[in-house]
Amino acid sequence: MTPISDWVLHRWTKTVFIVSLVLWLFLSSNYHSRHPQPGLVERQSGERPVDLVQNDPKDQPGEPVESQLEDQRLDSPHHEIRDESTDLVQHEPRKKRRALAPRDDWNGRPITWSVSLSTGKMLDCAMNADEQQEISKCFQGKPVQATSPYTQYEQLNQWGWDQSSLPQQDYLEELSEATNRLDEVQSWLGHNLKQKSRLIIWDHSKTVTKGGKTYDATRGIYKGLYNAVFGFIIVLDVSSPRHAVSKMSCPPENVVELEKWSDVTALQWGQLLETLKDAVSLKNLIYAPVTNTDSVRTMREALGVEASFSEWQNYAEKRNFKKFSRASNDKRFFALLGSPSVRGAAWMLIQHRPIFGHWRVASITIFGNQVGVWKPGLIVELEPVK
Repeated sequence: MTPISDWVLHRWTKTVFIVSLVLWLFLSSNYHSRHPQPGLVERQSGERPVDLVQNDPKDQPGEPVESQLEDQRLDSPHHEIRDESTDLVQHEPRKKRRALAPRDDWNGRPITWSVSLSTGKMLDCAMNADEQQEISKCFQGKPVQATSPYTQYEQLNQWGWDQSSLPQQDYLEELSEATNRLDEVQSWLGHNLKQKSRLIIWDHSKTVTKGGKTYDATRGIYKGLYNAVFGFIIVLDVSSPRHAVSKMSCPPENVVELEKWSDVTALQWGQLLETLKDAVSLKNLIYAPVTNTDSVRTMREALGVEASFSEWQNYAEKRNFKKFSRASNDKRFFALLGSPSVRGAAWMLIQHRPIFGHWRVASITIFGNQVGVWKPGLIVELEPVK
């Protein structure tokens, strides 16, 4: 081979080697950019690598996502049908997510024990106040409407609410299911819960137009057992229109204005007072079961048990019911009054005095209730303001 040929071959070999090396480096770099080392990712900002496998317990699912979407205003009863971990209603598959901060209440603060306590004291003040000006003072100058704009039973239909009718067999089954598990409560109250009780379901099922604006049907549901003869309501299902649309395509601004549990329940009770000759004043509200996460947390704190406590069967017998009364000026009473599940009842008494009279919450009792599994329940006793 001539020197020239040898030189050409050498140059060619060297060029091929360099090109191959460059190509290998390029492909290798591209591969690693698409497939980082397991468990590590480099941030573009130049921060240190962050472990992708987060084993911090804060990242595990906590409260149901849908609970974060509930309406947080003062008059919301927050008695949704879904619970913290086990539930009669099937949850959608949970996704790993960051733990969320405690939810905000009507004035933007987290719903902690202290917030429930202060809210309860404001509500108690308003229930005892006589005039609009006095009621406003109870809420530290915040604008409040002392009287609801909804005073006529017919307004329910006008705003898209429809009273659902169940087949006779289904009706009887639901009535039995709602009362048979409350034997101890029946003994506590001294009434037959089934006798002269009516299962009433309000379903927001109609789209309506009011003042040129269209309000979509939301399928919000308020279900309760009403007994105007003995004066009690068993609250069974509260899924507000605002909560319902959080899972739909309905814009929040299209949520019906007559949406609150307190308004719907008050108008229904007023209708019973007008149509039943032997109707009496509302004396007790029974929440069975209580499933709102913040309310259950407040109940645990009132009982002085651990945050994970679930042995509600310990409070199933009447002798083990835990009663907290206003008369004793017990902080636990006011905290329970300000909890999401009870404050709707207080607001109902404040805004609907033409129906209920000048009444207030007198005591709140915690009990255990078996609904497939053991859950907490509440008995809210009412009394006239002297």
